[in-house]
Amino acid sequence: MAKKRANSVKRSFIDKYFTLDWKEVYLLLIAWFLFIVLHNLVNIILKINEKALYFIAMKIVPLYFALALVYTFAKRFKNRL
Repeated sequence: MAKKRANSVKRSFIDKYFTLDWKEVYLLLIAWFLFIVLHNLVNIILKINEKALYFIAMKIVPLYFALALVYTFAKRFKNRL
């Protein structure tokens, strides 16, 4: 059985998914761009209007990015006070 580190801190759900670092910012931008491209490709290839990819690209990803950015800045500035 593997030992756990003594100094490992269990992060909460919000800390785990809403604290951003630069790698996650880049991944979000790439995901946003890919959803836009996939939406356009589905429209061109299948000749149907795919609403799910558009909704994810234009609503979900930017909303998550904005909330995570605000949470990250609030957490970092709170720690400085």
